[in-house]
Amino acid sequence: MFRLKRVAAIGICCTIVTTGAVWAVLKDEPVDDKSRNQPVLLPVDDEKKDSEVEIRPVTEGIPIQVNGNWLQLDVEPFIENDRTLIPLRGIMEELGADVGWNGEERYVTVDKDDISIKLYIGSDIATVIREGGKEEKVELDVAAKIVNDRTFIPGRFVSETLGAEVDWDSAQRAMIVNTEIEGEIPEDRVSEVDFEIIDRTKINENEVLSKWYQNNYKKEGIYTLKDGDWKYALISAGEKMTGGYNVKIHRITEPSPTEAHVYAQVMEPDENSFVTMAITYPNVLIRFNKNDIVKVDGEIIDSESGIEPNDEVDKSLNEMGNAIPADLVKEMKLFSLMNEEIKTFTDEEAKEIIDVLNSGKTYTGAYIMMLAGNNIQVEFKNGSNIKLTSYGNENHVILSGEIDGEHMNYCIIAPEVGKILLDVKD
Repeated sequence: MFRLKRVAAIGICCTIVTTGAVWAVLKDEPVDDKSRNQPVLLPVDDEKKDSEVEIRPVTEGIPIQVNGNWLQLDVEPFIENDRTLIPLRGIMEELGADVGWNGEERYVTVDKDDISIKLYIGSDIATVIREGGKEEKVELDVAAKIVNDRTFIPGRFVSETLGAEVDWDSAQRAMIVNTEIEGEIPEDRVSEVDFEIIDRTKINENEVLSKWYQNNYKKEGIYTLKDGDWKYALISAGEKMTGGYNVKIHRITEPSPTEAHVYAQVMEPDENSFVTMAITYPNVLIRFNKNDIVKVDGEIIDSESGIEPNDEVDKSLNEMGNAIPADLVKEMKLFSLMNEEIKTFTDEEAKEIIDVLNSGKTYTGAYIMMLAGNNIQVEFKNGSNIKLTSYGNENHVILSGEIDGEHMNYCIIAPEVGKILLDVKD
């Protein structure tokens, strides 16, 4: 039977990743009203109109990111009249919009919620229909067009019309579109980097690596070295007064095509293990085959319990009078990151989880806007729903949803539940 251990919940200081969301560029497959899965091919006349000339996208390409997730694209967006044109299909799905194509009148439609956008191929006038049927004509700086049998639309105009924020990262020449509300956790996933832990034998076999390691392993921090096809990262905890400490790498994410972010933790000596009374320098050396990574940074939690001196901790849900009503729970289920059902909790398990959430302190500091691991979905007898997710810190649980018409969004210090979400075994 599932049991939860009662432990002291202590928060850690997190770093927020506020990478804006960006327009994704995927393959055009406009659909009709009957099925989103049935493609409608976009025709191209033998004699192409002015708006359909073959324009070669910029050689280096324009990186596209959607809510913190950089996408691998099979066709490049391009710039015309200082405006970025992006492929029609793919990004719309990231924004939750539907795409349509009218072959007779040669226009595409983009629909989301109470907004409908109509873009005629080759026309610099767009039609926007908002709630209530009010129609608005908008002059565009650049028209939608067909290039090499693919439909491209003005990215900034469409995304801002759908309520997103658009930024241009001049350093990376990337288009950034943010569709998230501040404080919410986006549903997309941040890319993770596979890594290999290097043991002492391999370090000694490489003269360059060995010399670099000896120069850095006693200093607290994250250090990097590029050697051939490999990027090395040394994560050091600095000086400790006893043995028994070690450094654990939880994961490495890729917030941008040129960056890697390391999540590491200094594990305290096991109370049952023999500890040498000598100064030690716990560290771990890893490598990954990512030649495009230029910058490697990260965070090192200073103890197994996640203690940090600058934690921002507030009252529990019980203390705030916002306790989750355990007696109203209809069903509680555990799902994978891909939303595949893993298990249904028993009534006893559900009550125990809610008790932990209600009694755990809330963390009011910044946290990473991403998803990791499993999620728990709770349905109440009155139709309300809440969701429990993780951003990779096993001490913190993100609670979001609605109970009795009241919106709830908290970061709760509840390692017992956090370990379930990240599938951490005690």
